Amino acid sequence: MRVAVIGYRNHAKKIINLLNKNPKISEIIVYNYKLKDDYFDKKITYSNNINLCKKAVAVFVACPSKKHYYFTKTFLEKKKYVFCEKPPFSSNEQIRSIYNYKKKFKKLYFNFNYEFTDFFSQIRKEIKDKKNGKLISIDFSSSHGLAFKKGISWRFDGKLKIDNLLGNLGIHYLYFLKKVSPSIKIINTFYSSNVKKNRLDTMRCFLKNDYGLSANIFLSYASVGLKINIIRFTNCVLIINDKFIEKYYPRNTFNSKGNFTIPPKQIIKNTRQVDIKNSLEKSINYFINVVHRKNFFSKKNIQTALEVNKMILSSKILK
Repeated sequence: MRVAVIGYRNHAKKIINLLNKNPKISEIIVYNYKLKDDYFDKKITYSNNINLCKKAVAVFVACPSKKHYYFTKTFLEKKKYVFCEKPPFSSNEQIRSIYNYKKKFKKLYFNFNYEFTDFFSQIRKEIKDKKNGKLISIDFSSSHGLAFKKGISWRFDGKLKIDNLLGNLGIHYLYFLKKVSPSIKIINTFYSSNVKKNRLDTMRCFLKNDYGLSANIFLSYASVGLKINIIRFTNCVLIINDKFIEKYYPRNTFNSKGNFTIPPKQIIKNTRQVDIKNSLEKSINYFINVVHRKNFFSKKNIQTALEVNKMILSSKILK
């Protein structure tokens, strides 16, 4: 199978390396408009000629987000399968426009690779377990110290509303929440600059649905490297870090005086960091397998991705 990649640095390079490992891929065309001349590296062709990409069966759009819509539209029109990196598009007009592609629309796949993590799979499993009771609260929290590194990062200084903490990282959690609860909505999003003025390195997003579920996403590039997630049910609490999932169950646990006390703890192994790295390869392989079988992608998942895109574009940013 011949594929093309729009983009050549950072995340695009990871995609190219993973495609190079996939036995179903016979040729990779990498578009780089800065190249003066084409050059070849085994089954990879690096070129500044965008027309070469038209020879591919599928195209991976892994360039800066402001160009996602242009290349997605261009190759859907050519009846190609399109793997589009998140965040999807830069405006509501672009989102509305992409719905016009009818059957071609089902050849579109957005890379929410966290969906392929054991981390999210375990949470989904617990949500389905009726013994845990009603889901009432989800808190996602992730931080590290990127803001203290020298140099300018697009993670802080993107000129588009989607090029920020929520659009680049928080979107994975938004997508998960939207699939768990389609009625969930963003209430407020707070940003702050803690290392350098006007560089928004920390954010907190508050959400709720129509049935009593509240959610919180806290992300920071200005703190210690730590991931803590707390999922609360009426009969169970999950506390999740990079190494373990602690499950406290059941609610009706009493001490010798008959008062509520901390329930017994069950520990489930969690290898989240490795899990996230592997999820990109799993997502790419899923896409390649669908293309190989000449099948289509879930229209519901595509619509959910675009709804999350609209949530971010419409969210009020408070500082």
